[in-house]
Amino acid sequence: MSVRLEKEGKVGVIVLDRPPANSYDYQFLRDFAGAIDDARLDPDVRNVVVTSASEKFFSAGAHDRAARP
Repeated sequence: MSVRLEKEGKVGVIVLDRPPANSYDYQFLRDFAGAIDDARLDPDVRNVVVTSASEKFFSAGAHDRAARP
């Protein structure tokens, strides 16, 4: 999965992990939305942080194939 939800106490940490640059496509966006829903529905999560598993990139934006019809 390209996006995961981790918990650190009452903080939900959504980690973007789609090497090499976290470019997104439709599946990535579905995974991201799912992580947000999981955090929202967890009564123990009070705050959410979005971060990258990559030390170089947060996100490069849309994957070139995702922008094509």
